[in-house]
Amino acid sequence: MITQKDLVLTDQEKGPDGPLHEYLNSRGIIFDFIQEVDKVKMIDLILYKRQNQNQRIALVLSIDSILRLCNENKKLSNVDFFQKHNILLVHCERDTTYRLIKMPEKDYQILKPLPITCFNEGIAGNFIKQKYPNFTFLDLHHGHFNWPVYHGELVKKNTDRNKRFMAFFNAVGHHRRHRKMLYDTLEQNSLLYDSIVKVHTEHSVTTKPSVAYSSNSYPDLYFKNTRLQLQLPDLNTYGQTNFEIVCESLGAEDNDDTFFLTEKTLKPIVMKHPFIILGPQNYLQTLKQLGFKTFGDFVDESYDKCGNTQQRIDLIAQQVKMLTLEQSNKFYNSTRQICQHNLDNLYYLHGKYKSSYWNKLNTFFARPDTVYNNKFPESFDSQSL
Repeated sequence: MITQKDLVLTDQEKGPDGPLHEYLNSRGIIFDFIQEVDKVKMIDLILYKRQNQNQRIALVLSIDSILRLCNENKKLSNVDFFQKHNILLVHCERDTTYRLIKMPEKDYQILKPLPITCFNEGIAGNFIKQKYPNFTFLDLHHGHFNWPVYHGELVKKNTDRNKRFMAFFNAVGHHRRHRKMLYDTLEQNSLLYDSIVKVHTEHSVTTKPSVAYSSNSYPDLYFKNTRLQLQLPDLNTYGQTNFEIVCESLGAEDNDDTFFLTEKTLKPIVMKHPFIILGPQNYLQTLKQLGFKTFGDFVDESYDKCGNTQQRIDLIAQQVKMLTLEQSNKFYNSTRQICQHNLDNLYYLHGKYKSSYWNKLNTFFARPDTVYNNKFPESFDSQSL
């Protein structure tokens, strides 16, 4: 736990509006930024701010800064280096879990022995804990719950849903190979008919002759005034299809049970679309723990428990085979209540994001005052204000 006696420094100069900085300012926890100075080692910049030799330094850093400190250290092992300088390492940045899973081998070997407290975005499973045995993971938040929630009310009503499913396979990079594996399996089994599919490979974007990917159809002002244009669901595509095959960011590694939720899962939820998800093992199980409902009454979701990626893909392909155009229409029409529940649950999680986030930070930062209770209430409905 970080206390008032510690010197808290961070490299994340995003101002007081950053979620961590907002918390520290609101709780009265003093912290400072590490400035960038040409030709000066980072450790010298850090030690310069220390008030006395016995003061512990709590560094809240990105992976890049941690690696820089290690690479600048030429005399001691990195573990001894941080112990010598009485430094507590805390890793905090966006997409934490995703980056740790796909870490290049050279950097991974540097990080693996270090005792780091990781402010995790997502839920660390056994896979990542074994990969980083000296890390302490604090499953802090699901960052995408804090993003603006764009709803699907702009989709044209009574649209003829003449396509079975939609899917986007961004297969650039070794860590995304599970997407190409799924696409190849569907293609080899002639399961891409009556669908809207786009494949992004290393060198090109490939679209099957029989399919097309629709452009966004938002009103001009709606589209131009959002900072998340690439995250907006494609209205035309959702309007034509009955379900979505979601390829999440993680899922390539066998037996990976890391939960890292992105906009890829949230798009069909926002658009009230049923889905089949290729992600890490037990991804659907964790979604349900967060209050969402999945579609096990309509498709066999046993693929979610399968640890082997190719076997999980084969099980998904079996379900896609069963969902002909007629069956996929029934799938869509029979899941209206589930899809509405999922959208309502997303709104709820979006609303409680900050209180949940701050409650978890309260377990790591000793607060300098006790004006209020340590725990932020989830709701004030039954509380006296």
